[in-house]
Amino acid sequence: MPTFIEYYLPGSIVADKYSAEVQSREIDKLDIPDRASSFRFYEADSAEGARRNTSKLYMLAEEVLNEEQVRQKIDNPDILLSNMRTNDYKYVACTRRGACYFVNENTIVVNAEKELVHGSDGINRISANAVEKSLVTNEPIAVSKPLKFKAPAPKA
Repeated sequence: MPTFIEYYLPGSIVADKYSAEVQSREIDKLDIPDRASSFRFYEADSAEGARRNTSKLYMLAEEVLNEEQVRQKIDNPDILLSNMRTNDYKYVACTRRGACYFVNENTIVVNAEKELVHGSDGINRISANAVEKSLVTNEPIAVSKPLKFKAPAPKA
């Protein structure tokens, strides 16, 4: 049975999406579209057919933040922090499109180097290199509307 990837792209009201056949689920072999914000794999007879073996959602993100990091980096974080606590989420992923989304057990976060920085799908593994980078990519990737991060404190 063929394997497909479904890409999610930002849209004006809802996310646009499209599917393409792939040879494997190895993320380092993918040519991810610049506009994609996330993707998932599945098996089916055709791209529109009944899905089997659907993967977790792979989110393309610049940073994965816990509550303390949200307090430090995001201006006016009260609503986001309240939603994190209310919904029992420990992390949010700040995507390459400038939005933050909750991260749970069904989310895998991938950085610009196609390294897993949060979660596991049983095929791809979190690399030591990604962990060493403290879950942050070296360079922003196609951010159309950057998050409003707090200015760093002046050095004494």
